[in-house]
Amino acid sequence: MPKKSKQQKCFAFLSFEKSRVSKSLNSSYNYSYNKSYKNKPITFHTHLFSRKNYRNLDLDMIETTVKSGKINYKKSKRRKLCLERYFGKLNLTYIVIIRIYKNDVEVRTAWIKKGK
Repeated sequence: MPKKSKQQKCFAFLSFEKSRVSKSLNSSYNYSYNKSYKNKPITFHTHLFSRKNYRNLDLDMIETTVKSGKINYKKSKRRKLCLERYFGKLNLTYIVIIRIYKNDVEVRTAWIKKGK
């Protein structure tokens, strides 16, 4: 059996069994809406607050990164997702590590990179 790439493992982690989805006419919409991490409330881990002043982090930008950032498959693992978002006017890239739970999304850590 061939090995799965990191991208395939992340997709397998994000996708759930389609048998659990209701058989309505718009089941694909219900499936993607209910299982999306972008619609869940965001919580923050204590590690993030201990590093907030040291790394000059802005919580509003971290929330924006979680809601509209791109997934970095090279840095993502089975239980954790790495999201990146570039803010052009500030010339900063926020990199955020999240864990997805049933009811919410927890931001584990974040850091800033200058430029893209």
